[in-house]
Amino acid sequence: MMIIRNIFIKAQRSYNFYVKKEYFIDNMQGSNSIIMVLIGKYPDLWSVSLRRIYEYSGGIDVVLVNAGGFHRELAINIARNYGFSYFESYPNNYVTAQNYFLAKYARSNLVIKIDDDVFVTKNTFKNMLQAFQELKDNGVDIGFVAPVLNVNTVSYYYFLKTLNLLEEYKRLFEEPVVLREPTKQMIWREPATAKYVWEKSLPLNQVAQVFEEKNKESIEVIPIRFSIGCILFQRDFLLNFNGYLAPRPKFKHGANRDANSLYLTRSFIP
Repeated sequence: MMIIRNIFIKAQRSYNFYVKKEYFIDNMQGSNSIIMVLIGKYPDLWSVSLRRIYEYSGGIDVVLVNAGGFHRELAINIARNYGFSYFESYPNNYVTAQNYFLAKYARSNLVIKIDDDVFVTKNTFKNMLQAFQELKDNGVDIGFVAPVLNVNTVSYYYFLKTLNLLEEYKRLFEEPVVLREPTKQMIWREPATAKYVWEKSLPLNQVAQVFEEKNKESIEVIPIRFSIGCILFQRDFLLNFNGYLAPRPKFKHGANRDANSLYLTRSFIP
């Protein structure tokens, strides 16, 4: 059994970093941390989401990671206009793309990984880095830190709490709690809850200022599986686990299937 297990682990490790073809534009300037943006799914949002990352990155190197090269021309133009780096890989496995980039090209040990549908505010990155360093300085053996995301099955609770909306949310939808299977949360499956939360999030910069004032130096321990839409971790921490766990490829059905056409489920840090 041990031999079989070791073979499986070796095969999984190899697949976690498998890239058949790559393309890289290197504009990194050698900052102490790096912002790795996973792109490809929401190009309609890039004019806002990527613009905000550009405006609020504070001199931190930014790389756009595009597994499969979706909307390639637009992505490359944005990277060039904003001075971002750009990494593209095939097949379109967004898990192995991140692992491969971090292992081969990233020079900073502190990594902020963010999806292309997250709208950051002025101090998002600064606060994440500060919180991480404070925890490390206090001897906390930390895996990752994350900001409060409004539409998130864990941090939505702290969003509502900060804005004194817990009772209203309970009256309109359900009692908000943290310790519940994510897919059983209404914030996961009911569009009306996401609409409600977003309405309470606007105007975005003003609401962010409320969080700055009310939650200054506030840190919560996450006791349950957590979405990685925006997290900060050490590169060495992830690579010591052999990277993100890549699921087995699920090829499209039909005569036109090929190695560049994969269906992949979401993955989390193992």
